[in-house]
Amino acid sequence: MDAVLTPALALTPRPVGWYDSEDPERNFAQQVQYTPFTRLGWHRRHPPQW
Repeated sequence: MDAVLTPALALTPRPVGWYDSEDPERNFAQQVQYTPFTRLGWHRRHPPQW
């Protein structure tokens, strides 16, 4: 079995209220900024075998 290890978080924990609750596009951009490595999409090409 192979494993790809990557960091999950790019920033220190964000304070409460950091994510924008009014603008969904800005909220998504903030999520991508905070966790840029978790959206690589490995499972789109090879779904996990449960």
